[in-house]
Amino acid sequence: MHVAVDRKKELGKINMSVGSIAFYQLMQVRQAEYFRQLLKPVT
Repeated sequence: MHVAVDRKKELGKINMSVGSIAFYQLMQVRQAEYFRQLLKPVT
């Protein structure tokens, strides 16, 4: 029983780190797109 609880905590930690990494990458992509729009010469 106790082992199951510990495993859930570990999964939670892994989910948190994976989620934050995914979020960070998404923000990087968003920023790249945003700057590309800014740098595009206005015609």
